[in-house]
Amino acid sequence: MKRAYEINEIVLSPGFSRRTSVTEICRLKPGLRTISFISQALLVLLFILSMGSVNSRVAAKDEVKNTPPQISSVFPQGARCGSQLEVTINGQNLSRTTKVIFSEPGVTARLLKTANTNVRIKLEVAPHAAIGPHYFRLVTPRGSSNLLIFRVGDLIETEEAEPNDTFEKANRIQAPVTINARMAVDEDIDMYSLRVGSGERLIFDLLAARNGSGGDLALTLLDATGHIVKHSEDHFLWDPFISFSFKEAGEYFLAIRPLDGRGNPDFAYQLTIRPGPYLASIFPLGAQQGASAELMLHGQMLAGAKRIEVERGPDQGLELKALSSAADVASIQMNVAKDVPLGVYHIRLWTPAGWSNPVKFLVGDLPELTEAEPNDAPGKLQSVDLPAVINGRIQRKGDVDQFAFKVRACEQLVFEVKAEELGSPLDTHLTLYNSKGKELASNDDADPNNRLNRDARLQFSFLEAGDYSLAIRDLSRLGGPDYGYRLTIRKPVPGFSLSFDTDRPMVERGGSGTLKITAKRWEGFDGEIELEVLGLPEMISASSAVIKKGEAQASIPLKCENGTAAQAFPIKVVGKATLNDQSVRQLAGMQVRVSGIGPGYTTTQVDEVPLAITEPAQFNLEIGATQVPLIRGGSAEFTVTARRREEFKTAIALVIENLPAGVTAEEVKIGEDLNHAVVKLKASEAVKVGRYSDVVIVGKARIGEREEIEQAPRITLRID
Repeated sequence: MKRAYEINEIVLSPGFSRRTSVTEICRLKPGLRTISFISQALLVLLFILSMGSVNSRVAAKDEVKNTPPQISSVFPQGARCGSQLEVTINGQNLSRTTKVIFSEPGVTARLLKTANTNVRIKLEVAPHAAIGPHYFRLVTPRGSSNLLIFRVGDLIETEEAEPNDTFEKANRIQAPVTINARMAVDEDIDMYSLRVGSGERLIFDLLAARNGSGGDLALTLLDATGHIVKHSEDHFLWDPFISFSFKEAGEYFLAIRPLDGRGNPDFAYQLTIRPGPYLASIFPLGAQQGASAELMLHGQMLAGAKRIEVERGPDQGLELKALSSAADVASIQMNVAKDVPLGVYHIRLWTPAGWSNPVKFLVGDLPELTEAEPNDAPGKLQSVDLPAVINGRIQRKGDVDQFAFKVRACEQLVFEVKAEELGSPLDTHLTLYNSKGKELASNDDADPNNRLNRDARLQFSFLEAGDYSLAIRDLSRLGGPDYGYRLTIRKPVPGFSLSFDTDRPMVERGGSGTLKITAKRWEGFDGEIELEVLGLPEMISASSAVIKKGEAQASIPLKCENGTAAQAFPIKVVGKATLNDQSVRQLAGMQVRVSGIGPGYTTTQVDEVPLAITEPAQFNLEIGATQVPLIRGGSAEFTVTARRREEFKTAIALVIENLPAGVTAEEVKIGEDLNHAVVKLKASEAVKVGRYSDVVIVGKARIGEREEIEQAPRITLRID
């Protein structure tokens, strides 16, 4: 289960009043929101126990680690093509940011102001920048940050205006529009109002997790009397989505809230409202090199489609021959060139209402066929010749597609599905049977640890020749026209893939570092893999490295010259091996989690990472507890511990940032050659009750002409 709390059934009586609070409309069970006196006391007790004794918190020396920057949000989260705007990036250890790196052209950045917990930058979005996510990082002398997303769109963009948590204070908007907003505080609710015409149809697409934001949000559409018209949550795993046709003209409202009631300044989101187009699926999900294909696009508001665009890939090998569209369906006649590169392409459609979201289309090199119904009962199995790629759909709830084939004795076959990887909602389950109907093997997830790709895969050795069959279905017995798949049945092909162990490698100035590379060996390959680093600057050298026969890892030693400025360089790692007497080269890659804080996230594949030259850190800061309870009119204290390099003895001044109004902290420092200090907080009687999750402790020390700045992990301050 994703959440352990419940939501009351959203039912409103005809006499519901608009003056009733929106919190009551979308409420969680009261018992889940109330913290009793006993639970408060337990919280304080746990806090005290977590502190430990001061002596136990004295840190050992020479255990100082480099703490790279961490970014938790960007706001606004996006902009229209051709825009110039200022944005704020929140995070930790950002005070010495030197550069903003975007992974592709189209968006450029200029630093305006840097602080410990935020950076202000000026962005310029090119008129022809690619629509969609643009991934970026920050670079500091401590290394490069994690990836986050800035999304380029084609609509007018605006920002919410607080307060907007009631019907009377709802922000008035007009579609089409993209709204940038935040769930900044606990129990926050954002309200928007808009007028629609009779028969008007709109899409309400909320992007939070898909933008790398951690907020888990719900979206509710209400009429002018406050009755709920439609409610959505978790349509895209975390993000809600509503498509609605308005029978009656008038004023309507949108309410957005965090599902668990918890807000955070980093829980940003974008809400796009438009009259289409929206693509739900494409079928088939791919085609063979050199083939002609008729593609059916299913979605909403596709009428009037004028053209198709192939994104992020060489599209000259995909020739569009014809395009037709109706209300919710469009068809494409496409020729795929024989020499078009294999892999995934992103296809989007344009109508007078703008560009649709992209759908994925895979170009392969094996013979292809289309599933033919009925094929879900004995005697009706669809026969296939191998090798083959089968394009099919689980068209209804409970549907099972079954395929019959012949094998030779001692033959090995691989059965692999691409569905969710290509955007299908299908959670595939494969079952292999012999001619008597006995189950031989089954699989649900090829990689059980990958929550965003639940595609199935089997590899099986057949001892006996004969007739066999394979069944494919949805694990939860769901189905529909969008539940497409590509099922490949083939002989094993020995090979390998390489992956980085981190997308933020670093090497200390005048010191050394390593690049750890892991090999995943495919279907019988166990040979040596020679590794080479591409793109290294002159001041960094890399020793040769080999992943030995049968082994899975190797580390590439790095050395950096002294006196080099802290900076980052894009590098790639290539592995070379011999397969079937041929030399094969593969780039290392990595599936990177894109997220600030919170449960929501997305991922992206990278094959280039920034290698950062870093300055050596002189000290680190640790805190005895991450949750600090504080009562109005009361006080609290906690220990801050410093880990120092052996030679670093300078006093460290502690600065507490982002305290709420009404809470003060005494000036404190960790004395010369000491390792700890106690921070004392005091709350006034008038301080606002709530949870404040972005309080930080910053340590500053003077080393000659330079100020050394290090930040401790964030703490959450709970005021009752």
